[in-house]
Amino acid sequence: MSADFFCVTGGTGFLGRSLLAQLRLKSPMGVRTLTRSESHLPFGDSHQGNLLNRRSLDGFLLPRAVVVHLAYLSQATREQNLLAVSNLVEACLQAKVARFVHIST
Repeated sequence: MSADFFCVTGGTGFLGRSLLAQLRLKSPMGVRTLTRSESHLPFGDSHQGNLLNRRSLDGFLLPRAVVVHLAYLSQATREQNLLAVSNLVEACLQAKVARFVHIST
């Protein structure tokens, strides 16, 4: 299964901004970023959603996408952060993504 799109969480954070800049320069694949609020990112498209709300992730992920999970909910509890990852993994399985990359602090 070959990938043809990146779906990135945490795209407005320190690592996310760097990753998005590199993807823009070096990757022919499309890019979609999950944002908590309406955001004007320099390229690609964004999807407004909340990792704590599973249903809000519908439409964010694409089949055969590479999902790069960089988001960390700094104001949330450990349990909420685990729920966020669980919701994203469930959404990935449903969307049949090609790869899930989890980068954690």
